[in-house]
Amino acid sequence: MAELARGYLLAHGIDSVLQDVETATLQGHLSSMAGIRDLSVKLQVWEPDAPRAVGVLQEWQAAVARSHARGGSDDERCLACDAPLAPQDTRCSACGWTWEETAPK
Repeated sequence: MAELARGYLLAHGIDSVLQDVETATLQGHLSSMAGIRDLSVKLQVWEPDAPRAVGVLQEWQAAVARSHARGGSDDERCLACDAPLAPQDTRCSACGWTWEETAPK
């Protein structure tokens, strides 16, 4: 889930890093044997980006909640306005949202 959140931030131009990925992976293998608990991956952003990152992640969580409310269908939906998207679409025809980077390389 943390990698998906990181990707969503990146799609919105916000750099981030994941901390403790290896520890959390190890937890999955050892937790039942060693009783290891509460090891989680941390998603970190630069402090100036933090307020915007919070807003972007709240938007993402709302989109996930809408998907679950619909029964978690596999239909592609716009993450901004929830309009249907065809699998080949890169831009929402209803609101113009896109997951593609708009900055030139």
